[in-house]
Amino acid sequence: EVLARFWNVHFNRSFQKLRFYPTFPGPQSSQDSYAAWHMLQDNEFYRENALGFFDDLLRSTAGSVAMLVYLDNDKNVFGNTNENWARELLELFSMGERDVTAGTPNYTQSDVIEVARSFTGWQVVSLGTNPPTFAGGFGPPALHDTGRKRLFTNLAHPLVIPGGQSAQV
Repeated sequence: EVLARFWNVHFNRSFQKLRFYPTFPGPQSSQDSYAAWHMLQDNEFYRENALGFFDDLLRSTAGSVAMLVYLDNDKNVFGNTNENWARELLELFSMGERDVTAGTPNYTQSDVIEVARSFTGWQVVSLGTNPPTFAGGFGPPALHDTGRKRLFTNLAHPLVIPGGQSAQV
């Protein structure tokens, strides 16, 4: 339970921002229920996987409705890139801003832009159920930036994502 709480705090999200998300139907009390349910889904995943692999935690968080809304990645589309998720992914959730030993930056602004491009097109989608259920997923192909991306070019072996691809959970 302590580790579940740790991951819940590490991958922080905002109930307040989620509860006013316009995609959730109905009156505010109904929207509050959707928001609480999505926060609970994340918490249950962290509880079930608290001792699991970090990449599984990160992958699930990337596709979380609560996280998509909190860091505006649902607004990150081809031609209008939003860097919030990309920056937090690199700085807070995974690498950290600087190498603690050498003091050198772990990533550059160019890396943030390329990561943001990689995560374009992720949306909060309706699963078409009754009552309505929502999930993080891939929006229409036109929302994805599928161009070639180069990350960590300051390293000896930069990461290259070939054209025609987008980040996937």
